[in-house]
Amino acid sequence: CYKGENTAAEPRRYSCSFPAMIEDWRAKWHALTDNATARHFPFGWAQLNSDGTGRQDYTNRTFNPPHPPANCGRGCAPACSGECLGRYHEWGDYGNGFTGLRYAQSAALRVRNTFQAVIIDTPVASGSIHSPFKQPVGRRLARGALAVA
Repeated sequence: CYKGENTAAEPRRYSCSFPAMIEDWRAKWHALTDNATARHFPFGWAQLNSDGTGRQDYTNRTFNPPHPPANCGRGCAPACSGECLGRYHEWGDYGNGFTGLRYAQSAALRVRNTFQAVIIDTPVASGSIHSPFKQPVGRRLARGALAVA
C-alpha cells in the first residue's frame, strides 16, 4: 500500500487515521469475502520516500524555525492535530517533508500483522517521491509479508 503523501501536512492526524484505515479495510475484506479472508490478514506498506532533494531543508526557516511552536502533548489526545511538535518533535515537519508522516507510518506497526518496507534509500534525482526502483521495494515488501504470515 502506497499511502500518505496527500496527508503529509497533518502527520498526527495520519497517526490516528492510518491504523484505523488498516482495520477498516481488513474488516471489509473479511466481511465481503464471506469470512474467507482472515480478519487480521498481513498488511504492508512502503514507507514514503524522500520529498525533494533535501538540500534546502537545513536552511529553510519554515522547516527549521528559530522559535518552533511549543509542545502541546503526545499522540492523538485530546484530538488529532498537525499543529503540535510532539514530545520528541516527531511531528516537526512544519508542513515540509515527510518526517512526521514516516514516524506515523512506523508507529502503525503496533497494529497486528503489519509490516513496512523502508525505501528512503531509493530517491530520485528529480526529487519525486515515486522511486523508479520498484524491485528493491517489492523485495522488501515480500520479505515483510513472509515474516508476518
